[in-house]
Amino acid sequence: MTELVRGKVENGIGFITLDRPKALNALTFEMLRTIERHLTEFGENPTVRAVLIHGEGKAFCAGDDLIDMGSENYPVPDVKLDEYLHGYPQTCQAIRDCPKPVIVAIHRYALGAAFELALASDFIVAEKSAKVGLPFVLRGFAAGTNLLSRLTNRHFASRLLFTGEIVEVTELEKFGLTYSLVDNGTAFSEAANLAMTLATLPTKSISLMKSSIQASEAADEKSSWLIQAHSTVSSSLTEDHEEGRSAFKEKRNPSFRGR
Repeated sequence: MTELVRGKVENGIGFITLDRPKALNALTFEMLRTIERHLTEFGENPTVRAVLIHGEGKAFCAGDDLIDMGSENYPVPDVKLDEYLHGYPQTCQAIRDCPKPVIVAIHRYALGAAFELALASDFIVAEKSAKVGLPFVLRGFAAGTNLLSRLTNRHFASRLLFTGEIVEVTELEKFGLTYSLVDNGTAFSEAANLAMTLATLPTKSISLMKSSIQASEAADEKSSWLIQAHSTVSSSLTEDHEEGRSAFKEKRNPSFRGR
C-alpha cells in the first residue's frame, strides 16, 4: 500500500509530507496516527531542530476524508466519542506537544481538519491565493470550536463556523496568524527557509518557551510568571545559553547546537 504520509530528516529539519494528492490529501485515521508518530520521533530526535508539515499535489489538504473514512479500508473507532476526540483533535494536540517548532505550509486549500492542524502549529506559511475554512456545519457537524475562537475572536469564529464560509488566507493576517504570505508555488520553499533558520537557534530554549506558552494559556497571570521563571532557569543550564553569553561578550554571532 502506498505510504500516504512520509517522514524524513534532512539538515536538521523533520519533514512530514501528506502524499495522497488524488484526494487532495484528505485525512484518514491512519494518516493522522502516522503524523503523530513522526511528530513523536522528531521530538525525541536530538538532530531535529524544526518540523515542517506540507502536502503534495494541488493543495495542502482538503480536511478529513468524509467519503472513505469509516470504510473497511479506512476504519475508525466504534465509539463515536473516541472517533471525534481521537481524530484530528489528537493530532492537533500532538503538534502543540511537540518540543520542536512546527511549521505548516499551505497552498490552495486548508479546510476543516487541515485548517485546524495549521492553527495548532507554531508558524503558518501560506500562498497568497490559498483559502481556509471550517465548513463542518455544511456537513451537519458541530466542530472546530476550540482553536479559531481562541486565536481570533468570537465574531470571526462564528462567521466561519456558523456559515461554513471559506475565506482567503489573507483574512488571517489581521489576527497575526500567518508568519508570511508568499507567491504561488513558493510556500514549501519559504517554509523550508524558515525551518532552516529555526534549526540554527537554541532548540531547548524554544521547546521550553513553547511548553510555557501552552501552560500559561490555562493559567492566571501570576501563575504564568512562575511558569516563565521555571523555563528561564532550565534554559540557563543549557550549552546554548553559555554559547549565547559568550558570543555576546566576544561580539560575534552565536553558534547554537540545540543542547
